[in-house]
Amino acid sequence: MPDPTPIPVLYVIATLDRGGAEHQMTLLAARLDRSRFAPRAVCLTRGGPFEQRLRNAGVPCDILHKRRKWSPGTIRRLRRIIREHGARVVHTWLFTGNAYGRWAARTCRVPAIVAGERSVDDWRGRFHRFIDRRLAWHTDRIVANCGAVRDFVIREGIDPARVGVIENAIDLEAFDHAVCDDPADGALDGLDDRFVLIQAGRLEPQKNLPGLIDAMALVRDAAPEAMLLIAGEGPQRTEIEARIRADGLADHVRLIGPRDDLPALFARCDLAVLASRWEGMPNAVIEAMAARRPVVVTAVDGCRELVDDGRTGLVVPPDNPDLLVHAILTIRDDPALGLELGTAARAEVEQRFAVDRMVDAYQNLYTDLLSRGEETSS
Repeated sequence: MPDPTPIPVLYVIATLDRGGAEHQMTLLAARLDRSRFAPRAVCLTRGGPFEQRLRNAGVPCDILHKRRKWSPGTIRRLRRIIREHGARVVHTWLFTGNAYGRWAARTCRVPAIVAGERSVDDWRGRFHRFIDRRLAWHTDRIVANCGAVRDFVIREGIDPARVGVIENAIDLEAFDHAVCDDPADGALDGLDDRFVLIQAGRLEPQKNLPGLIDAMALVRDAAPEAMLLIAGEGPQRTEIEARIRADGLADHVRLIGPRDDLPALFARCDLAVLASRWEGMPNAVIEAMAARRPVVVTAVDGCRELVDDGRTGLVVPPDNPDLLVHAILTIRDDPALGLELGTAARAEVEQRFAVDRMVDAYQNLYTDLLSRGEETSS
């Protein structure tokens, strides 16, 4: 007779800051079937905007306040939580969560260990690769969010049999009812007659925001009504502000900070753009597509899997400002094309990225891994 007790699942991540992995983990943990699973989350360093969403969904959340890169005390606290929760599945996210979470789960003999890889992290050095390879031997499944990330993980020396793909998901309801009333902070002031672009994401080198700002100087010359909104926060903010001043773009580029109203912002904009140098499966692009916005992205990793050039958006080579500008102006000059791309993009999202599909895939993975473990031990 099946055991009616829900399976305890523990999620381990470094923070709950605004970010793609944090968002996906929150969607998943909040929507697990509670008759089958009992989720709990652990943040190694700090909480963040998604912490309250987890708590509102009834998911307990522990914040461990790790202060050093290597913290044996954090491992001990994590082991204690694993035992207290009785975790039968430990699912870790991103490098820090993967390193600490898998080590603690292994030493606690957790039956199923799942690690999440979310981007093509070429920044990883020899030490990071050593840790990943060592811990991979004690990981039942490494889940990438797109084929490009899966290929990257395998190139790093991980056994392909341990690596699978479950694509990101999106809550489509939030985009169906988004209404953009001008926020009190004035982010959208004076945009009624503007051609409005948006790039959403962390202000960090991966996103190539300085290159996008330089491209906006060329867009401005051809389309003086153009305005770029940059939604996000990060270590490059000072550099980006200086680039805006240097290019004389104060009236054409607006930093609007981290946002919790992206569905409404996308609904207000004419075009979403992503000028990244590398990506996994970018949530911001999926969200723009869900909002029926035309998108212009660079031909990097997950973006190539996500956007079908000429059908669901336009794809240009990375670090090529001339072609980036040409794509932006093509959509500006042809509203009918923008509408066609946005409509096809929404249909693509509905087919591939429904949140129930993602949750079902993970739930099936957890039960499958536990069943295999029981068969092996019997």
